Amino acid sequence: MAVRHKGTRVLLLSRTDMRHSNGRSNRTDPWRAGLELRGNAMIVKQRDETALVHLCGSLTHADFERFSAVLDQLDQSEPECVVLDMTDVTFIDSSGIGMLLMAQELTEHREGQCRLRGVGPAAWSILEQAHVSDLIDVEGCTTTMHPNGSAAA
Repeated sequence: MAVRHKGTRVLLLSRTDMRHSNGRSNRTDPWRAGLELRGNAMIVKQRDETALVHLCGSLTHADFERFSAVLDQLDQSEPECVVLDMTDVTFIDSSGIGMLLMAQELTEHREGQCRLRGVGPAAWSILEQAHVSDLIDVEGCTTTMHPNGSAAA
């Protein structure tokens, strides 16, 4: 579903329904106050030359089709910068890592920039083992520290 909200194009792809905290469905404005994401969701919000992709839940092979639709949207809108917000990612596997690298490749092909934001400790340990920070910028990342500032394991 794609909608416009205050001049920003928003694309929502979810495995489950989005509902307000009062239980009612909201299919027109995913950025309204009180909205709760349930299950896995991918939201693309673009303003000017920056696209923010908010990822929720797990990022696995089961999410490939939806992530592919996100990449198609990014390819069409051609942002200079893609920020993959992983604040709400609870699990990532090798397929998820591959999807992140696909986003990096898409932006790199157009001489753009791709970076990860809000990587939690569980996802960070997997990304660190795969040396993803050598390939994609991770906000707040150093080679020995988790992006939140704690020591890497």
